[in-house]
Amino acid sequence: LRDEARHMGFGMLSLPEQVKQMDAQERQEMEEFTIYFLRATLTGGFPKEAYLDMGFNKAEIKEIRDLRKEKAQSADSSMFRSLFKKEMHTTLVNNLHKCGVLSESMKVNLEQELRVNVSEVLAAD
Repeated sequence: LRDEARHMGFGMLSLPEQVKQMDAQERQEMEEFTIYFLRATLTGGFPKEAYLDMGFNKAEIKEIRDLRKEKAQSADSSMFRSLFKKEMHTTLVNNLHKCGVLSESMKVNLEQELRVNVSEVLAAD
């Protein structure tokens, strides 16, 4: 974790200057990649290929996927998931804002596609 924290810290210090120097095309590509990555992260992507590589068949993978979904929707984890989602969204929006990545188009994508309440997070900051 220390290594990850160091990478995060370096990114938070160096990205604002890098973002300022980007031309329109570079910025567009960065925003598209960011949304692509966040979509995979925030929507709980399922690593089907990893299960196939480990030798699971399609029926077993479906059973695993269904079990994960059932557990995620259970009352036991709903409070945790709600709190985690709120904290994750707050940290995400604040970091994108600090790095200069949170353009108007990014705000729209985050709010409409990924259901991140950007306005609420920025108002609380």
